Amino acid sequence: MKNVLIVSGNREKLKEVEKIFASDQDYKVFFAKRKEQVLDLVKNNFFTLVICDESTADDFPGKNLIEEIIKINAMVNTVLVSTLSDEDFHEFTEGLGILKKISPNPDEKEAKETFDYLEMIINPKI
Repeated sequence: MKNVLIVSGNREKLKEVEKIFASDQDYKVFFAKRKEQVLDLVKNNFFTLVICDESTADDFPGKNLIEEIIKINAMVNTVLVSTLSDEDFHEFTEGLGILKKISPNPDEKEAKETFDYLEMIINPKI
C-alpha cells in the first residue's frame, strides 16, 4: 500500500488529484489542513507522496512545510501547488527535491499526469 498525503486549507481545490489516487487500489489517500496535523502524520506514517497546496489552513507556506517534512523523512516524494513559471519555481524550490509543481485546482488530466509521473519514478521501466 502506498500512502499519499494531500495538504490544503481547501480540500475542494485538489479534489481531482485525490480522486485519481483514491481510485487506484494500491493507494491510500490521507488529507490534512494544518501544519501540525501534517507533521504528526509524517512522523507516524511513511508517505510515498505528499502534495502541498501553496499554504495550509493555518497560513503556513507549502514550501516551508515541505522543508519541515524532509527534515523528518528526506525520502518522501513531494509536489507543490504553484503559479510560478517553471524557471521561477526551480529557483524558489532549489535544493528541496520537489518532483514537480501542479496548478491550483488541477483538472483530471493534470491529476493523472501527476499520478503517472510518480508511478514512473517509483516503478521505472528498464
